[in-house]
Amino acid sequence: MAGVQAEVRVVSVRLHKPAIRRYFRMLICCQTLLFMLAIGCIMSLCFCGLFIVKPYIKTHVFEETTCTTKSLHWVDKYDKCCTNNVCEEPGDGVDGFPCLLIRARVVEHGANHSAMVFKDDDTWSMTPKCSYPLCWSYKYYGDEPNQEASAFADKYEVGATYSCYHSPSSNEVILDLTANRQQVIHSMLWPSLGLILTVIAIYALRRHAVAHEKSEVPFTRF
Repeated sequence: MAGVQAEVRVVSVRLHKPAIRRYFRMLICCQTLLFMLAIGCIMSLCFCGLFIVKPYIKTHVFEETTCTTKSLHWVDKYDKCCTNNVCEEPGDGVDGFPCLLIRARVVEHGANHSAMVFKDDDTWSMTPKCSYPLCWSYKYYGDEPNQEASAFADKYEVGATYSCYHSPSSNEVILDLTANRQQVIHSMLWPSLGLILTVIAIYALRRHAVAHEKSEVPFTRF
C-alpha cells in the first residue's frame, strides 16, 4: 500500500513539473517587465529633475503679475554671442549682434517698478543685457534684426500690456518660464508614485515565489 502511494506521489510531481516551469517563467517575465518599468521611472525622475526642477529652482522667486512696456529700443551691437559656452561671431558684412532692450512698468503692492524684460529664462541666464536672445537677433547676411526678433519687438511695443513674471529682489521680468510650481509637482509626483508601486509589486512577486518554493509539492526550479 505504501509503495502505491509513493508511486502516485511521483506521478503527481511529474504532472506538476510543466505547470511549475510555466509558472516560474511567467514570474520571471513579470519581474523583468517591472524592473524595466522601475528603470523608466528613475530615468523620468532624472529627466524631470534636469529639465524642469533645475530651471524652476533658478526662477522660483519670480511671481506672476502684469507688465506694461515702458521703453523699447535697439542698443549697442556686440561682436560675439554665446550659447551654452559656445560663442560665434557675426557673418560677413555684419557689424555685430543687435541687442533689443525692453523695460516694463510693474505695479506691485501699490508701487510702480521699472524692470528689465527677458523673453524667457534661458535669455535671462545667458544674455543678461538683452531682452531677446542675442544669437537669434540678426540675419547672417544682413545688418538688421531678423523677422522673429522684429515680430517680438512689435508684439511688446511701448504701451503693450501682458502677463509676466517679476522678481521683486532684482526688478527683472521674464515673459515665459520653463517650469512653474504645478509642473514641478506633477513631474516629480507621478514618476515617484510609479516607482514606489513598482517596487511594491516586485516585492510581492518575490514573496509569492518564495512561498511557492516552500510548498509541499517538490519541483525543480528553472
